[in-house]
Amino acid sequence: MDNQWADIIAPGAPPTDTTHLFWWLAPILLAILLGVYYRHRPRPAMRRRLRHLRRTLGDNEVDRRYLTFSIASCLRQACATTRLDQVDFGSQQAQWCDFVEQLQQLQYRPGTPSQIELDKLLEQAIAWLSR
Repeated sequence: MDNQWADIIAPGAPPTDTTHLFWWLAPILLAILLGVYYRHRPRPAMRRRLRHLRRTLGDNEVDRRYLTFSIASCLRQACATTRLDQVDFGSQQAQWCDFVEQLQQLQYRPGTPSQIELDKLLEQAIAWLSR
């Protein structure tokens, strides 16, 4: 009966080096870095979408009122928010609030906005997403 237990080896002591700690921290750090990357990722896509809207505006392929709502939608997606007035731009907050107010006025005023106004608004939106 003693021969049956002869091949069992007692477990060794747990590792005491810091590589074990590294393997626990590496996935956490990777998740944080991916989260930061993902948070900033929508901005380039929304800039491309705004440039595409600028081209369609030049070709008169899109309704101008719809374009103002598309600009607001792009900005909300890029800033990961549902309300543009809550986005914090630090020292440029006053200019941001003026831009958002101008955008909302073009969205809800009677009549359609002119092409010049929309060109200016698109340029400003692209510039805000580049910051």
